[in-house]
Amino acid sequence: MKKYLLTCFLFAFSNALIAQKSEIENIYRPYFNKFDSLNNAENGKAADVLKSIEKKNDFKINDTLKAMVFHSWGNYYLKKREYDKALQNLDKSLDLRIKLKLYASASVTMHNKSLVYQSANKIDSSMIFEDKAIELAKKGKYDKQLYINLVSKASKLQFKGDFLGSNKILFSIINKIKDVETKGTVHGNIAINYDQLGVKEKAEFYYKKTIYYLKQTKNPRFIWATYGNISDFYYSINKYELAKKYSDSIKLTATTDDALSYYHLTQSSALLGMKKYEEALLHINKSIELDKKLGDNYYLTDDIKNRGQLYMTLKNYPKAYEDFKKAREMSDYIEGVLTKRNVYRDYIHSYLMMHNKELGDDFTTFLKLNDSINNQANNKNFTELDVKYRTAEKDIKLKTQQLELEKERSNRNLAIGGIGFLVLLSAGGFLWNRNRQKRKEAEQKNTVLELQNNLQQMELSNLNKQLDPHEFKNLLLSLAPEIQETSPETYRKMAKLANLLKSSLSNSSVTESLENQLEQIEIYLNLEKNTLHFPLEYHIDNQATTENIQIPRLLLKNLVENSIKHGIKPKESGGKIDIRILEKENQLFISVEDNGTGRKNSPEKDTGIGISTYANLFKLLNEKNKNKALFEISDRPDGTTVNVSVPIHYDYQLNNTTLSKN
Repeated sequence: MKKYLLTCFLFAFSNALIAQKSEIENIYRPYFNKFDSLNNAENGKAADVLKSIEKKNDFKINDTLKAMVFHSWGNYYLKKREYDKALQNLDKSLDLRIKLKLYASASVTMHNKSLVYQSANKIDSSMIFEDKAIELAKKGKYDKQLYINLVSKASKLQFKGDFLGSNKILFSIINKIKDVETKGTVHGNIAINYDQLGVKEKAEFYYKKTIYYLKQTKNPRFIWATYGNISDFYYSINKYELAKKYSDSIKLTATTDDALSYYHLTQSSALLGMKKYEEALLHINKSIELDKKLGDNYYLTDDIKNRGQLYMTLKNYPKAYEDFKKAREMSDYIEGVLTKRNVYRDYIHSYLMMHNKELGDDFTTFLKLNDSINNQANNKNFTELDVKYRTAEKDIKLKTQQLELEKERSNRNLAIGGIGFLVLLSAGGFLWNRNRQKRKEAEQKNTVLELQNNLQQMELSNLNKQLDPHEFKNLLLSLAPEIQETSPETYRKMAKLANLLKSSLSNSSVTESLENQLEQIEIYLNLEKNTLHFPLEYHIDNQATTENIQIPRLLLKNLVENSIKHGIKPKESGGKIDIRILEKENQLFISVEDNGTGRKNSPEKDTGIGISTYANLFKLLNEKNKNKALFEISDRPDGTTVNVSVPIHYDYQLNNTTLSKN
């Protein structure tokens, strides 16, 4: 099964403007933005935009503009797979940018040059130019492009079958990247590495993380390539319905031949698993037809190999052998090690099944045993790598805590030693009576503390129970009018609502993960956007990197709801909500900001659950935590801002009873 390496499609057509900061860029930015839009849509009019720039006097006298135009011509021909012309234009751009000491921009152009060779299946040459792009990015102090280049290098290692080396690069930068698409690409390629080597549990975890970032981007290539890879993954673990579901999602953004080719290929695999053989054959033949049209021998080889596997399932060994033989001949002209290995394996297997079925069955058993042994070894290697990078930051904190504990233990031992010495010097009867009295006082004090803790626990339980009635009341009131109309649109909204409530109603704890809550507010805001009679805009910027951060249940949902209720709705003309999540120095910072009327001008005068309940919750738990949580609300002339600050490892427990559930 082919895997579209996400870096190819996310960055293959990098904008010439990405690293430029000159005056000429500002003048011609609209031209290049239009070119990029047309070029990504494979619209032939993209070339007309560049030709119009070349007619300008600026083009004749300004080398910076010339470099930008040549760079864009390189992207144009790369898109059309006219590799010689692409290289000619990219080299012209490189010469000018290096001459002008525009090293950051030169890094972008060198990166695209490496992608020309990668697209032409010349991986070794591509790797050479990617390394040069990395050096230029370092020289130009352009970190964003440096990370892009490193991700691209990791994808080339995937082509060569070095999945461990690929993941080493990806894990080394995963916590440094802030850009949503790049971060999603990193997670997607880590998932591919785990997937290809059979570490399925890890692969599924990182594919799910990739979906989270996918929802925050509008890049069609990143979207359909991700859906395709996930479809491949579920096919490989025999979950064919899920494989078809994600394959169907490809078509929603598939506007180019390569996207449609991947759609038909993944449809074929899913239908094969579902034993719908005729439909599967139709789809694989369409994929072959499209890749022939594109002239892409790498993926065409993979298509023919996959059709051979379909024939193997149907026990049509002569046709399977014919396809595998053709794929083997084609694989001699590509550098993809993994594809070559699979083609030769299937070629030998089909030959044996056709001429000596008993030996062929033995070879099938051998392949299964070999895969099992490899998967065990890979699981061990990748788990070690995963743990190494995911615990690097935690090690520092643990060492700090150990030092504090040792200091505390040392002080305690000194105190105990001093008390023991005094006991030896004192009269036994007097100390016995005195200690007995102290024990009674201590027992009484502990009883009082235990009672206080029990009361606090009861209060926490009550705070937690306030959430569900609030949820039911608001949501039922908002949906009641539409339920009366009984329309398909209402049904669609109710389905979204069901997803929103699912995690909340089954959760009896005070906390839930930040990731779950971000998914909740994405659904909620979409629902509100389609329901409200005025425009609602929103933006979610999540820069938290620690996994499974726990925060009070429904916190984000209720803060966002309060912004709409108290700020946006009274404004009538609509408004915008910005949700920002930042992680810094073991602290999570949450900001929910709206440009509404503000609380003072709101006709709704109640304080809202987002203010009273959570403020009380943090106030209560702060008594047990050394590092405090903060909950602040501020009114501005043009809206309201709520700021929440919670330690990453905030303790949600009293009397050793954990209140948060992962």
